[in-house]
Amino acid sequence: MSKNITNALPELVGAELISEETAQKITLYYQQKQQAQPQRMNIVFGIIGSVLVGLGIILIVAHNWDNLSRPVRVLCAFLPLVIGQFFCGYSLLKKPQSKTWKESSAVFLFFAVGASISLVAQLYNISGDLGSFLFTWMLLAVPLIYIMSSSMVSLLFIAGVTAYGVENGYGYRAVDTYHYWWMLLLAMPHYYKLIQQQRESNFTFFHHWFFPLSLTICLGILAGSAEEFMFIAYMSLFGVFYLLGVSNKVSATRVISNGYLVIGSLGTMGILLALSFRWFWVDLLGKQDMLSIAEWAAVLVPTAFAVFLLIRNIRNKEEGYVNPMRFIFLLFILIFLIGLSAPLPGVIMMNLLVLAAAIFTMQRGQKLNHLGILNYGLLIIAALVVCRFFDTDISFVLRGLMFVAVGAGFFFANSRLMKKRKQYEQ
Repeated sequence: MSKNITNALPELVGAELISEETAQKITLYYQQKQQAQPQRMNIVFGIIGSVLVGLGIILIVAHNWDNLSRPVRVLCAFLPLVIGQFFCGYSLLKKPQSKTWKESSAVFLFFAVGASISLVAQLYNISGDLGSFLFTWMLLAVPLIYIMSSSMVSLLFIAGVTAYGVENGYGYRAVDTYHYWWMLLLAMPHYYKLIQQQRESNFTFFHHWFFPLSLTICLGILAGSAEEFMFIAYMSLFGVFYLLGVSNKVSATRVISNGYLVIGSLGTMGILLALSFRWFWVDLLGKQDMLSIAEWAAVLVPTAFAVFLLIRNIRNKEEGYVNPMRFIFLLFILIFLIGLSAPLPGVIMMNLLVLAAAIFTMQRGQKLNHLGILNYGLLIIAALVVCRFFDTDISFVLRGLMFVAVGAGFFFANSRLMKKRKQYEQ
């Protein structure tokens, strides 16, 4: 595609549609883009290579572990660590401009730290569980993010911290997991730097996915006796994600690169559909358990942050059109509080809210001439129909007609948009 554009530049300059200076800028832009592509592949293969080398060393040592003397075992435990530090030092001193060297050596040292901890613990029979192992490993790995400026180690750190939160926060062995929250914040400065300096980088896009996924997975560790109020916490969190996804700092041209927008939208629709069932509100009636401090924090902090982002979004006019999806988390809180004492109005309003969101999404898809957004709105309606299929006592004929109507809507809406595209092209 870039070759076609650059080849057409002389014709556009000759037709006086663009200036010579503009043509030179466009050519320079695509040249820089093509030069960045090989470096990107080198980074990927370098990271994969360092991981494979590290795993190979660990497997060789593990296979011969029982035949080694204690001094040799100690040497083997620290050898990957020494090798990793050597290559990191070499990268900083001799290859400071090479992203491939810095990322590869940092990833190798990251896994070497974990291997050394586990080998030393096994060698000297140091007791501990998976949670304490992950906690120690992640703390020792934090300096690598900033000394080596390694985005890959940052992603691995987020994954490790998330695993620590899941290990210690869920199940019958759940313990206090406040460490998860401040540990996750340790990666924030690097993430913010990526957004400011490398907004279009693939590492930045991966961070847009890893951060919201980590928060989504681990927010539930704050649930206590009044766990039903965590629906408000999650809805506000998804509201934060959605508002960040449509902000100028995070929004990207490709939807797949915007994890905040995807997770925020899908999470919001998932909760709305889950709470559109009548049995949920009937079971909720009469529950008046007191919220714990952790649950209050889970509810109030995301809600306050979502309100702040909403006000800033409106004030800065970050979207050129009225987007009611931004207000869904506020409407949800209002409906939820009403449904606590009046289940029937709660069910009705929740279904109407899902329907309204679907209709708006379809209209937005038509307006933006985007088939993906249009079909997403139709899928929301289809999911709502499926939910009512199992939750409503109506005849099978009427249920069948509902599915036929939704299917016809898919064909009609898509054909109409395709026809609109053809008219525009002509």
